[in-house]
Amino acid sequence: MFSPVFTINNKILKNIGAIEAAKAIIDEAPLIPAYEKQFQQEAVVRTVHYGTRIEGNDLTYQEVARLAGISPARIQTAGFVLVGCLSALSGMLLMSRIVTGNPTIGLGWELNVIAGVVIGGVSLFGGAGSILGAVLGLLIMQVVTSGLVISGVDPYWQTVSVGVIMITAVAIDVLRRKSKIAAS
Repeated sequence: MFSPVFTINNKILKNIGAIEAAKAIIDEAPLIPAYEKQFQQEAVVRTVHYGTRIEGNDLTYQEVARLAGISPARIQTAGFVLVGCLSALSGMLLMSRIVTGNPTIGLGWELNVIAGVVIGGVSLFGGAGSILGAVLGLLIMQVVTSGLVISGVDPYWQTVSVGVIMITAVAIDVLRRKSKIAAS
């Protein structure tokens, strides 16, 4: 049977002291109750999700959240309401800027937005991406689109170029996912 031998020296004692001091600071630090409750809920959801996966009962995050007392439907509804309100606000701002209302304004902008967020690292298959990456991808797409307009490229070819950029970004995403699967 293996019996480990420990040698206690000054470096180990110093590290233990630093850990104890950090723990004391963390224990005494005030935490806003709303954040504390949110941290506890997230910890429960993650612990239960991974714990059930180890046991062989693959529960989805929504099932785990429901078991933890979090209402995924309520959160999803709140998200849709927020997006709807922000969409209405952006529509009113655009109408005030161009001083007219036309139902075809913004037609085809979806392709630019999807291409931008895919360039920013958001996966079309879900589960990957960040807000910062999406914003950077949108900025890159806007620079490309503005460059094409300034260069005098025909609008139809602008759409083709955005499509080619999007196909390239999706192909890179697929290759990245395959390499992650192969590595694990």
